[in-house]
Amino acid sequence: MRSREDTDQTQHRGPTGADAGEQFGPVLRRPRQLMALPRPGGNGPHRGGHRGQPTRRRGTHELERGRPHSRGERGDGRFLQARGPVGKRRRLVIGTLLVTVVVTTFGGAGIWHVIAGRQKPRTAAYPGPRLSTVTLSASLPVPVVRGIIRVGTGPRGAAVSPDGHRVYIADNADNTVSVIDTAMNRVIATTPLPAPPQYVALAPNGRRAYVTSYNDAGGPGAVQVMNTATNTVVATIPVGRNPYAAAVTPDGQRLYVPNHDSQDLDVINTRTNAVTTIIVVPPNPHWVAFTPDSRRAYVADHESNLVSVVDTASNTLIAKIPVGRSPHSIAVSPNGREAFVTDYDAKSVSVIDTSSDAVTATIAVGANPQCVAVAPDGRHAYVTNNGSDSLSVIDTANDHVTATVPVGHGPWVVAVAPDGRHAYVTNNGSDTVSVLQTASGG
Repeated sequence: MRSREDTDQTQHRGPTGADAGEQFGPVLRRPRQLMALPRPGGNGPHRGGHRGQPTRRRGTHELERGRPHSRGERGDGRFLQARGPVGKRRRLVIGTLLVTVVVTTFGGAGIWHVIAGRQKPRTAAYPGPRLSTVTLSASLPVPVVRGIIRVGTGPRGAAVSPDGHRVYIADNADNTVSVIDTAMNRVIATTPLPAPPQYVALAPNGRRAYVTSYNDAGGPGAVQVMNTATNTVVATIPVGRNPYAAAVTPDGQRLYVPNHDSQDLDVINTRTNAVTTIIVVPPNPHWVAFTPDSRRAYVADHESNLVSVVDTASNTLIAKIPVGRSPHSIAVSPNGREAFVTDYDAKSVSVIDTSSDAVTATIAVGANPQCVAVAPDGRHAYVTNNGSDSLSVIDTANDHVTATVPVGHGPWVVAVAPDGRHAYVTNNGSDTVSVLQTASGG
C-alpha cells in the first residue's frame, strides 16, 4: 500500500478525504468500455493490502479506454467444450496429477493432506452450479482442519460456488485462478489472466466469477469476468486504480468494486458489464458487503478508520461509522442485523448494529486480522489472522472467541461453503488452501 505522502501526490478522479466534505456520493461518468489489459512483463514485489507490508510505488496514469475485449468463445458464439470421452479425461487427470495422500491423526480426528501437481490450463466440462435449496448445518464452535490443497503462488481471494462444488482461488503471483473440485479436494483447472488477480466474487447463480486485478507496475485496474462453465475469461471491465474485494448484490444485478487508490466505488451493471456510477468514499476502500435485501452496502475504508454506508437505490453515501484501526474487511450476518469488521492494526473485530449503524462490541482476535466471514447459520464468524497464522472463531451470540485454529502461513481470505460444512482459507505465504470442517457431518 502507498504511504500517505504518496497518496497525496496521486491524481484522483474526485474529491477525497476531509476536503471532499459533502461531496461524498455518486459521481456520474460515461460508462467505461470493455478493454484488454496488457500482460505485465513480470511480477513486481508483493504489495500488501495494508500498512506494514512491502509496497511498490505505482504510476498515476488515468484510466485508458479501449475496444471491447472477450476471449474463450467460438466464432458462432458458443464456448469450446472439452473433447474426448469421460473415461479418457479421467485417465488423463490421473496420469498428470501427482497426488500424495497421507492419513494422520490429530486430536482424535483424521486429517487428509493433498499436495497435488497443478494441471495445465484446460477447458473444464463443469456444466455450472446446480441451484437448489441448501440444507444448512449447525456450525461448530471449534472447527477442525481436514486437509491442505496446493494451489498457485501467492493465493489471495477465494469464493465458493452456490452449489458448493467449486472453489475459485486468485493466485496473485502466477496471474491465474485455480479451480478446486470440492469432492476431490484438488485443483482441476487453471485459468490464466492478463494481470495479477486479487479477489474473487461470484454471481448468485454461480455462472460468472468476477476477479479484480491490477499490475504491480502501475496503471489502471480491471475486473476479469470468467465463465465458470468453461473457466475462460469472457470480458475485461476497466475500473479504478487498485481494485480490492468486490461484491455482487444479492439480486445479482450489480457489482460494486472498491478501488483502493482511486478512493471510490465503481458500480457495474452485470448484464452489460459497464460501469454506470462512481461513488466517492473516504480513503481507502478495501471491502464491500451487502445486507440481504441489497438495500445497503457497507464499505471498509482502510486508511480512514471508518465504515461507509451506501444506499444502493440512490448510490449515495448516507453514513460513516468509526471503527478500530485500519478496517480491512467486512461481512454482514445472514439475517442482516450485524456487520463484522476486521480492524487490521488493532487486533480486533468491530461489531456493528445495522439498525443503528453503531459499534456495539469490540472483540480481541489474533495479529493483523485480514478477512472475516459469517457461517450460513449465523452462529459463528471466522477471522483470518494474517500475522498469527491462525483462524479465530467468534460466537456471534455473545461475541466471545470460541477457538483459535492454526492454519498455513499468512492466511488471507476465508470462504465458507453455502451449506456451512466447510471453510476454505487461502494461505498466501504457503501457496496452499486449508480446508476446515466447520459443521457436523462435514
